[in-house]
Amino acid sequence: STTRAVRMGMGLAPEERKAQALLLDHPVAQNITLASLSRYTKPRWLGWLDRRSEFAEAKRLSEALDIRPPDPRRPIRTLSGGNQQKAVLGRWLAEDRKLLLLDEPTRGVDVGARAELYALVRKLADDGIGVLLVSSEVPEVLGLADRVLVVREGRIVHEAPAEDLDEHRVLDLVMVSAQDTPAPAPASASGSVSASDSGPVSDSGSASASESGSGSGSGSGVANPPSEGAFDD
Repeated sequence: STTRAVRMGMGLAPEERKAQALLLDHPVAQNITLASLSRYTKPRWLGWLDRRSEFAEAKRLSEALDIRPPDPRRPIRTLSGGNQQKAVLGRWLAEDRKLLLLDEPTRGVDVGARAELYALVRKLADDGIGVLLVSSEVPEVLGLADRVLVVREGRIVHEAPAEDLDEHRVLDLVMVSAQDTPAPAPASASGSVSASDSGPVSDSGSASASESGSGSGSGSGVANPPSEGAFDD
């Protein structure tokens, strides 16, 4: 269940952040603390919310992530796509996370904000947090991931370090005809992150990339071939 997954240390930034992740008419602060409200209830059994503590934590995370404008009371719908996405990520950083699932994290985000999000994702992996990244852009996956899994029609058809692949090779693997698709490789017991190919897979296939940080943690990402309208905000 979702509750159990969160308790186990998992966090999710869904593809449609406006429809699936954000309370658009609420302040940035409440969007950041949404997944950790129990930390600010005193006493917990009564469920009274300590707004002062909640706001202080939201302000700290806003500053740490450089969310602009720097006003946690501002309605989150007034922020740019990149800053909205930072708030979604900040939601899961209020408490220790073991694994973050990022589905199209740079969709509808401008070039400058993308660079900031890339740096943030890389830092999370380097800090020991597992990251599973899903993206329609193969260069994005190759730039962030250390280990790449190429998925075709729900099957892993190739696995390699990112430095051994380029965009053309990945697209060739993704577009391979169904009859030429190899059988899935045996599941590996090694590594601290298990990347699954659940979720939508287009008829043309998808590529899954997994990255491991320099610390004890690891991360993962999935690159889906661009589809019509894939970059609409």
